[in-house]
Amino acid sequence: MKVLSKEAAMLWCQAHGVALHWKLPDRAQAEFRFKIPSDAQARVGLVDQAMKIFANEHQFLVWFDDWGVWSGQRMHVFDRFRLSYGVAQRLIDSPSHLFDETEIEDAVSFVTLAVLFLWDCHVVVPEQRKQLYFSHDEFGLSKGFELPGSERVPPFDGVRLHALPIWSAYDRSPPSGDPIGCPVSVREMVDYLKPMLPFSVEPANLEFIATGRLDLSSHWLWAFYGDDGRRWNLCVFWQPEASDGRTWTWMCADNNPYDLSDHDYVVAIHNKQY
Repeated sequence: MKVLSKEAAMLWCQAHGVALHWKLPDRAQAEFRFKIPSDAQARVGLVDQAMKIFANEHQFLVWFDDWGVWSGQRMHVFDRFRLSYGVAQRLIDSPSHLFDETEIEDAVSFVTLAVLFLWDCHVVVPEQRKQLYFSHDEFGLSKGFELPGSERVPPFDGVRLHALPIWSAYDRSPPSGDPIGCPVSVREMVDYLKPMLPFSVEPANLEFIATGRLDLSSHWLWAFYGDDGRRWNLCVFWQPEASDGRTWTWMCADNNPYDLSDHDYVVAIHNKQY
């Protein structure tokens, strides 16, 4: 196994015919979509089944991203696991791992940890003949093979999904004097958006669209526009946590690649349908 920095992984992809999008392996040519189960043992089985497809590949890349989206993970587990391979670097400095056909069991273990922790995980071979992606949003994509229970992905229509990582916090209250009651201020929204977008967003660019409720969740939908004129959506959700009586606020943003109506978009995001 060889550990690579993000820059080195990008160079490997460029040298081996793997297209990049936003500095990660491009998923636009995915053929199948599947769900990541909530049961931990079922996740282990899913990874084992999927990774067998790569067992005879001379070389393949495993690349982690968005490992900080969800709370409750134990980075110490992963750090100690990598240390057993002699890797003391931080994951942020070396998120990619290059394996060969003799190291398939090692690769399976690495990917298993990522899926148990619900990290984004890309697995890809030269020329992108086979590709596997596990998302922190509990779905996966594949190219070159079909896993049981998968559904075919519609052909790529030219609008790629640009989705930002989820932001979340506990026990938020609306800012004083906020007429719409949103628990996240416009300034916080802009601070969330700015570091991750290829265009500039200022408070004046955010347009409030609607508020409402879905099940026990309240939501607030906002819109802004990219340099190409395409509308992006930002949605804030607020919901009680049944286990401890606390409240959880989370928000996400994307370019609404399927051109859903405002209502259908909120429902799709709330239900993690893409």
